[in-house]
Amino acid sequence: MNVYRFCLTVFFIVLSGSLNAQNSTFESVVNIFSENCANAYCHGAGAGDLTFTGSIDEIYESLINVSPSNLTASEKGNKLIVPGDPTASFLYRKINDNLYSFDDLHDDEGTNMPPTGSLSNVDKEIIRQWILWGAPKEGIIHDEALLTEFYVDGNALDRISPLEPPAEGEGFQVHLGTLFLEPNEETEVMKMVEIPLGDSLEIIGFEVKMNDFSHHYGVARALNGFENEIPPGFNVVDNFLTSYDFFNNSEYITGSQLPSNNYQLPENTAFRWDGSNVLNFNYHIKNYSSTAILPAEGYVNLYVQPRNTAEKVMRTSTITYEPDGNVFALQILPNAQDTTFTMEYFIEGSEEYIDVWRLNPHTHAYGVDYDIFLRNEDGSKGEQVYEGFYNYDFDYNQGYYDYSHASHRSFDEALRIKLSEGLIFEATYNNPGTETVGFGLTTDDEMFVGYFVYTNVDSTDLVNTSTYMLDNENVVSADFYPNPVEDRLTIQIENLSVNAELNIYDLSGKNIFNKKIEAGTMNEVINLDELMNGTYIIELGSNKEILYSQKIIKQ
Repeated sequence: MNVYRFCLTVFFIVLSGSLNAQNSTFESVVNIFSENCANAYCHGAGAGDLTFTGSIDEIYESLINVSPSNLTASEKGNKLIVPGDPTASFLYRKINDNLYSFDDLHDDEGTNMPPTGSLSNVDKEIIRQWILWGAPKEGIIHDEALLTEFYVDGNALDRISPLEPPAEGEGFQVHLGTLFLEPNEETEVMKMVEIPLGDSLEIIGFEVKMNDFSHHYGVARALNGFENEIPPGFNVVDNFLTSYDFFNNSEYITGSQLPSNNYQLPENTAFRWDGSNVLNFNYHIKNYSSTAILPAEGYVNLYVQPRNTAEKVMRTSTITYEPDGNVFALQILPNAQDTTFTMEYFIEGSEEYIDVWRLNPHTHAYGVDYDIFLRNEDGSKGEQVYEGFYNYDFDYNQGYYDYSHASHRSFDEALRIKLSEGLIFEATYNNPGTETVGFGLTTDDEMFVGYFVYTNVDSTDLVNTSTYMLDNENVVSADFYPNPVEDRLTIQIENLSVNAELNIYDLSGKNIFNKKIEAGTMNEVINLDELMNGTYIIELGSNKEILYSQKIIKQ
């Protein structure tokens, strides 16, 4: 027996009698090893030159960010324990043994330990949770009885199946979880993750999969050295200051309230930046079950391509309701009446334009509607470009606003906006309770936030200053009325000399109506009742020639 194995064996035998009452999760972790690995062969497959002697502080220092002796694991950046990252913690991966398939050992990394049998799932999860929450030396970071209830008693909701990671060279995956939530428990966490973009890659897409109970996930880039202020692993977002820091020291990139979402950026656009590649992953989850434990987790795929492949850099803006800098001005009175709040985004006097590619709303449970409008330069509302009742993912008006799975709107053709005009955001709330509800972090509190994703517009792009320019000379006699229209639109066309097509487009360029028109005279009524309110372009064309075009407003 070599000296390393002898010291390990003696240490575990002695330590097992000194940790009967654990004062920290770390002591529980050490005790698990002492009870299951007190033999001469436990670490013989290259877990590292562990020297389990001395004080608990010295034991801790021998594990944290120490390279393993296994060459394969060491070359890919594994350490014995990496606070916050079980997948990079080789000592944990040695005992994982298929608890999480993506953490299993690979070729040339030795065999699972202990060499005979396996640790219980509860013990494995205790070790994994300790790492996941930053591998603290002191403190109890989770309820071990909850893990026993989940794994042994089976009082558990189903786990989601893993999301297939990107193919090698096409991207990488971040796993958020698992968080074990008691019945009716709610939590929000954030975690800093340095992604391997380097100076050679840019991001062209995101894909997410998370529990149905999830309220949202968000991905933001840490700014102003914020990543250095946050401890490794999961951190609970449980106070206003933490939330404020997130909004003011992070650049929002993407997010979703849908259990699954695949957002591939428009062609020739990408997220690209200089400096830190540390992303802040934010995850808000509530266990709506009153009886069972929820294993909450999310998977986020980031897809990449070589840097500078895209012509345009994608950017984002976050708009928060805070008149005069006061987020607590959001107060929903308990009167069971709809109350609408408004916020604007514009830059007075600016001659610049942006191309908006995506609009995202965000409220909590008291939100009953959310609308976004183009803003006229005089401050009045223009065309409606987002309707909270409309499900843009499945392209239909569902008749209500679902705050927990609010739909985002993506544009196939960018919505071009002059910055001096900008956007107007409106959120409507209804509080049927007995107490005023204000700004807060849980779904029992409220928020009014808007996000939009955009690219800057160069002067060479300014062929048109709006999504459509109706500068075609109408070559046929036609009329579409009434305008504005509520439901039925009358079409009158006189002496059309060729067969043609009648098309209606929304402001993103999406075709939402098509009808073949035969040569001659036409007088017909079409039903637009299913269209949401807003501005549309109606065109009559033949062989790619526009014969007639007109703007109509649906109200």
